[in-house]
Amino acid sequence: MKLFELTEDLLTGNKDIDEHHRALLKLGNLVVQPSAIKAEGTIFAEAISFLSNYVMYHFAAEEYAMVSSNYPNYEHHRQWHEHFKHEVSIYVNQAQAEGASKDLKLKVSFAIENWLLEHIRITDRSLAKYLQEQGIDTNIYLPTIRTLKDKGKLPEAFDELSVWSKID
Repeated sequence: MKLFELTEDLLTGNKDIDEHHRALLKLGNLVVQPSAIKAEGTIFAEAISFLSNYVMYHFAAEEYAMVSSNYPNYEHHRQWHEHFKHEVSIYVNQAQAEGASKDLKLKVSFAIENWLLEHIRITDRSLAKYLQEQGIDTNIYLPTIRTLKDKGKLPEAFDELSVWSKID
């Protein structure tokens, strides 16, 4: 299976957003790599749980940046996020309950390849273009997990280590 990578057509020009996307794709690779697919279900469930946590953090950070900059397409963008979070949560629950079936792994791979990459290619690039047109620094700093917790955008119980331990 081809590994996911942040290719030129996926770059937004925003350093922080591109770094987040690079991390998302790295986590996606952990989920769909052949060793995870052949491994026992608990390894797959753990990998998809890490992906889910990072998705939650990344989307909250993007949404915070959108609200802070008065992004006009915020609601549409947020709805895309909600759809993907819901889809990933279904996969996490299924992996925890049933283990890692080949069918589930293919569904996750398909969701990343088709949904997430398309979202980055169109919706996130549109956000980055808006920020640039508004004269907002193209290296806008996306908020930290602590900032998002303090603002009520992430639950206080959100585990920061669950996000970073698989990315470094």
